[in-house]
Amino acid sequence: MLAAPTPRRVPCAVARVAELARVGLLVRVGVLARVGLLARVDALTPPARFACLAALGRLRGLAVFARLAILSALARFANLSALACLGAAPALARLGVLAVLALAPAGLGCRAPESGPSANVATTLPTLEDIFFLPGPQGRPPSLESLSADGRWAFVRWTPLVTQPDGSREFEDDDASRFVRTDRAVTGEGVGESARSLFALLAPETEPAEKARAPRREWSKRGHRLALARDAELWIADAPSDATGVADWRARRLYVDPPKDAAAEEPRLERVASLRFSDDDSELVVDNGKETYAFALAHDLEALAERPLAEARCLTAELEQATGDVELARDRSVAFSTRAAFELEASAVVPDGDTAPAAAPPSRKGQILFVRERRAVELEGFADLAEREDVSLSPDGRFVLAEKVERVDEPPRQLIPDYLSTRVSTRDARRDRADDRFPPRELLVWNTADGKAQPLGLAGGPMRMTNHLGWSKDPAHGALYVFTRTSEDWKTFEVWRWTDAGPALLFSDHDDAWYDGPSVGARWSGDGTRVIVGSEATLRSTTPGRCQLFSLDPATGVLWQLTNVRGEVDAFDVARDGSLAFLASDGDPTRRVLGYCNAAMVRGDAAASSFLVPTPPGFLSALSLAEEGTRATVRRHTLGRPAELWSVELSEHARAVQLSDTAPRAFVAQPRIRPEVFTATSRDGSPVWSHVYLPRSTSLARPDRARPCVVFIHGAGYLQNVTDSMTEYEPNLAFHSRLAEQGYLVVDVDYRGSSGYGRRFRADVHLRLGELELQDLHAVLDALAERGVIDSARVGCYGGSYGGFLTLMALFTEPGKWRCGAALRSVTDWRSYHPSYTQPRLGRPSENEDVYKRCSPIDLAEGLCDPLLILHGMQDSNVFAQDSIRLIERLIDLGKEFDVMLYPSQDHAFTDGRHWVDEYRRIERLMKQHLGEP
Repeated sequence: MLAAPTPRRVPCAVARVAELARVGLLVRVGVLARVGLLARVDALTPPARFACLAALGRLRGLAVFARLAILSALARFANLSALACLGAAPALARLGVLAVLALAPAGLGCRAPESGPSANVATTLPTLEDIFFLPGPQGRPPSLESLSADGRWAFVRWTPLVTQPDGSREFEDDDASRFVRTDRAVTGEGVGESARSLFALLAPETEPAEKARAPRREWSKRGHRLALARDAELWIADAPSDATGVADWRARRLYVDPPKDAAAEEPRLERVASLRFSDDDSELVVDNGKETYAFALAHDLEALAERPLAEARCLTAELEQATGDVELARDRSVAFSTRAAFELEASAVVPDGDTAPAAAPPSRKGQILFVRERRAVELEGFADLAEREDVSLSPDGRFVLAEKVERVDEPPRQLIPDYLSTRVSTRDARRDRADDRFPPRELLVWNTADGKAQPLGLAGGPMRMTNHLGWSKDPAHGALYVFTRTSEDWKTFEVWRWTDAGPALLFSDHDDAWYDGPSVGARWSGDGTRVIVGSEATLRSTTPGRCQLFSLDPATGVLWQLTNVRGEVDAFDVARDGSLAFLASDGDPTRRVLGYCNAAMVRGDAAASSFLVPTPPGFLSALSLAEEGTRATVRRHTLGRPAELWSVELSEHARAVQLSDTAPRAFVAQPRIRPEVFTATSRDGSPVWSHVYLPRSTSLARPDRARPCVVFIHGAGYLQNVTDSMTEYEPNLAFHSRLAEQGYLVVDVDYRGSSGYGRRFRADVHLRLGELELQDLHAVLDALAERGVIDSARVGCYGGSYGGFLTLMALFTEPGKWRCGAALRSVTDWRSYHPSYTQPRLGRPSENEDVYKRCSPIDLAEGLCDPLLILHGMQDSNVFAQDSIRLIERLIDLGKEFDVMLYPSQDHAFTDGRHWVDEYRRIERLMKQHLGEP
């Protein structure tokens, strides 16, 4: 656990100068930093030195005499050796001291400057333990668990962060589920009320709320009725229209198992494996893993009464298999066993002249059971398929569709050694490498009437990558199945349908680099009438190269555009009525807005149009749309503050409602340095966005001097980090603020290949990873150097995963440009990485050998001449430690000097605070050692 840091007092003279700056008695001394005099006051503690810098940086127009006076005062009260750097007469220095002391107002004591989000001076420098010990000081933002169909009520998951008297942090030992009304704004800290209060509804007299076991919960398909199950006990709960919390809800028990000593003939539920409402909410369907029951429900809660299980309708009484292995047709007339075949007694088999093959005797065993006829059908070759995926029965019960996968040529799994066990042990890891082909796939369809199998026989050869949208829920479509296919070279994306008339290609998209994007792909609309497609297509869009949403009619193949934002669509969610909501950038790539398309537009009404829903500015994520399409919830992020949950009514004049206020107050109040957005133009004219962390005494418009610079290189490659949010790297934001407090400038660049900037920016890295990304980094650094903000001769870099790869590329291909670099969990050889990531960008190594040599750091290691620190977790299951270990061996063979730290217990993302601290202590030490004093 983490001990709270002891506040450090700022020397009296420093406090006085800072106070004078605040009350406006002194003005800027910009020359001091430029000539480096203040840096010589080396006896000040770091916070005091930063306080001086911040205070002096706010002074304006002060004469030389006053400048010398302030320096004399600092020297007198902090470090007398600083007088030597003044080059001024002793008498002048003494007069300066007297001048500063005389100006100090009466009663001014030796206290630290005020702290807070808007404070000009940081009173304490956060330690690495403050930043990296888990849980972090920012806590864990709330997330949506479930939303009622009408959107009025939600379950939210959130666990408060508690700071102990000794300064350590831990999450509160509490049920993390909270109950919220989504059209009422939060009125205090936290979010909603504990879901434990639901237990008081269920059994207030017999079971204290704090000891109750959490029930299984399920919302009705319409409105906001709630079904609750605990063990073998069923409840139905409703809320009056004016209800504001759980206390206003009313509940009725629907069923409870009779005592075990009851008559053996009385059936018992025993447990609840799953529960759901029927589509019209007239029944509660409950599965106990053996049978499925339907309890009839009245619209009026008061009309509900407890009943025995015998009065419920058993939907699976005629099935032999456990219900977990069975699918039923919409009308429950056909059952499909996905595992063991149905076996009927000989006497139970009844020939059916209408459906049974004329020459075939009635079957007693098979994967298909016609329930009313008591007839089993064996699916041809189904039991012999060693590997089958995405197996499903059509809603009308006429067909079974499955994907056959050939895995005979798959390589063996790779191993990760564990050196901390008593004897060195290993565990399995992924088996594939960049050159491996994906196993061939073939789609098969069976007619349930006779069990005959037929391959779909798609044009274009064997499939390598498929995504199954599944059967349409719209009865008007009959048996209509939709799936997507990506070509083996990753360049072509297709949407296909299958009906009993055969397969048909509905939509095809092509990218000369590789097909991808923020919300590309396809999914069914909520009503099952249309397919929603995300595409960067250059021919079908009003904004070529920017991802937009399209609606596709699966019956006709007609496609039309739904969204037309100035940026690109990131994500979307669908409602049962066919409408959809989406998140997109719209002009400002650092933020995300909420948009809406009603059901009429999705179905093709030309008069309808999408619109943006008013929300407070920020970065929105985690979109969830209520089933009825009237309300959505999102997470709203802002830079410097953890995300909160918001609810929005989906109309053009709606008001967004904040549902949570969970950010730890101590964290929000910390006077961290927050980055400024800075854009530069790369060599080919592409705009490059970045975040710049500036020490408090300098600015982009009026830099005090050229400072040493640390460049953070984000991971993943395709990821956007310059956003109005806490980003994917919350601890790094605090670490960068810490570096800036110490006088270093920190730059975080969304280099080429990052998401959020359109198709060209994404795909420019094709066949040349590590080239344009570095050009973009230098475009930002050169622009900052021209402004006099950074010293180009003192720049270091660090990053993890893809950021570690780019760090190595920077040091290996640009020797002398960088003072040092730290590469964390780095890809060093693309030949050993995932084919699904590597092949789209670089092709296969056996076909593009020169490309892999040009883009893999291990082949370029001879260029290293600058200090390098390699760090890697030895349990890394994403980028294996083997990557770094092989590079280490290569650098030794080349006679290079470098430093290494391996972490035996850590995976790709570290999970232990002490390891985080050790890693970043080494990174910070490296930067300070080689970049010098700021």
